[in-house]
Amino acid sequence: MTQEDLSPPFVKEIGWEAVLVPLGSKLTPEPNEQLNSAMIEYITDTTFTSSFDEITTNIWTPSGDNPTQFNSLLNTANSDWFVSLLPAGTDTGVLPQLALRINSSLEFDNIPKNSFPTTCPGSTPFEAAYSNAANRSNIKNYVAEPFNFKLCASGYPNASFSPGDLDRQDISEYLYLDLSQSNASLTYLCELTTTTGYFELPNYWNNHTAGEILTKWPDEDLYQAHRKTQRDTASSQGPMMLSVMAIFGSGTFFDKIATSNDSGIDGAQTCRQLRPPFMALFSAALVPGLNSTSSKDPELLCEPYEDGLLAQYLLDWLNLILAPSNLHQALRATTTSASKTLTQPDWHDGGRAIYTSTGTDIIKLDMPKGAMVVISILIALQLIVLLSLAIYASSRPTWTESLDSFAILRLGATMAAELPSISALEAKHMAVLDEQKGWIGYQKSKEILKTLTIGGPMRPRNDQFYRLVDVGKRVRLYVHANGVSAVKLYRG
Repeated sequence: MTQEDLSPPFVKEIGWEAVLVPLGSKLTPEPNEQLNSAMIEYITDTTFTSSFDEITTNIWTPSGDNPTQFNSLLNTANSDWFVSLLPAGTDTGVLPQLALRINSSLEFDNIPKNSFPTTCPGSTPFEAAYSNAANRSNIKNYVAEPFNFKLCASGYPNASFSPGDLDRQDISEYLYLDLSQSNASLTYLCELTTTTGYFELPNYWNNHTAGEILTKWPDEDLYQAHRKTQRDTASSQGPMMLSVMAIFGSGTFFDKIATSNDSGIDGAQTCRQLRPPFMALFSAALVPGLNSTSSKDPELLCEPYEDGLLAQYLLDWLNLILAPSNLHQALRATTTSASKTLTQPDWHDGGRAIYTSTGTDIIKLDMPKGAMVVISILIALQLIVLLSLAIYASSRPTWTESLDSFAILRLGATMAAELPSISALEAKHMAVLDEQKGWIGYQKSKEILKTLTIGGPMRPRNDQFYRLVDVGKRVRLYVHANGVSAVKLYRG
């Protein structure tokens, strides 16, 4: 189908998706900071609204169920579902179309404390830390128990993507988390393996089933054209890095506490403005030291305010989030949101249209072979008869080169006495036309020069002479012995 065909009423545009960009590429250009900031802000907003009952229309599952509740996905294997721009089950009719898909697999393990890296690895790492040791020493009546927290989200030491690739891409991202308290400590290593690429949307030709991820983009010309236009496209952070920055980055719940004065009026004002993420996701859980009402209403939590309450608030939230099952669910929620942003053209400079076409139903002719043979024979016989008549007609002599207006006038002049006037008033005057013969012939006689008349019983022949004006190449002029001009009809 050509580009000209991609217009109504043949097809309908059903989506506009982002073009695949390299995730965390080490190559230039560096990740677009403005672009990443916009995506991070969007993902941060989703941490306040994500819940187990959330309907996810953009997550494709093997069963093709749509919509799907997020809690049902947490019980499935990581590789069994993926994120795409279009709602799950979108069918493109008779028009095969490819769409971008992103799926991730999350694994995490408890590791020894000394395995936490001294220097965060990778080309573009992200680090965050908080400790209330100094506040406990400097602030009297400090209510928070002592703790230290740090994290390291590594960059992409093994990334080797080229900008503009449309082929399958695989990256691995690593997150180290460490929380030390007076009575306990934990250290985690989380690994998120992300695969991006294109798949064929359900359509008539693949039995309305989503295709597998493609290793290579199938159209080489389109691929090269895309690489040329995308040469200067900035790469994007991966889903794990976007998620970590959305939870712990600038302006987040964690960052506001980590950068605030944890005492006095400043601490109280900060406390009242806080919104802890994932409370909707874990609405059934109680934050240690907090009741479910106060976790949703900071005004109740922060009255009366005590020095160190911000640190305690953060510690209670960290203990909730870093519970093994909760950590897995929280990261799956945010990385899923991050994957959605990577498929949406709103966060990128360019996009690609996706089309659908229902096609037109055509009744397929179904005829028995016997009937086809009989009909073919009858048609062949008809053609033979028509061809024979054409050959016969073309081989006979004619009295005029062409039946033009002059020839018609001559016929009318011949029948002048019999034909009705143009202004005839009665239908019976026109009946003579129905009775008039419609051919040219001559009367049989012994005369050498025959006279052609309308309705003559004898058919003109090549070997006869006729009284006729020379009107073209079909007749030949002769001068008879007695000096009378005559013609002989012939095929020439």
